[in-house]
Amino acid sequence: MARYWVVRTDVSVVDDVIVPALDAGELRQGWGYREDQNLARIAATIDGRGRRGLNDHQKATWRRVQRFWPQHWEPVPVGDLIVLPKVPGWGRWRLVEVTGTYRFALPHRL
Repeated sequence: MARYWVVRTDVSVVDDVIVPALDAGELRQGWGYREDQNLARIAATIDGRGRRGLNDHQKATWRRVQRFWPQHWEPVPVGDLIVLPKVPGWGRWRLVEVTGTYRFALPHRL
C-alpha cells in the first residue's frame, strides 16, 4: 500500500525549477544547488565522519530530503505519493507519485 509524504520545496524556485521539472515528469525540491548536496555524498560523509563532518548546506539538505536516498533505513519508494504544499503557488498543493529512484543533478538555472 502506498504511503503519503509531505515534502516542502524551496518556494523561491517554484516557477523556475520545480513546476517546469514536474511538467517534464521529474520531482525537484530545490534544495540541491551545490555538488556537495548529493545525498549519496552526504551519506558517505556521515558514514565516515558522522554528521559533524557535514557543512551547513549538507546538513540542511539531509534534514529535508534524506528519505529520497535509496539506502535510507526508511526510504520513499516507487509508488508512494507526495504532497507538495505551495506548488504551483501559495494556497495550492500538488500530489505526485514516485515513479523512479533518486538522481542528483544541479538545476539548469545556475
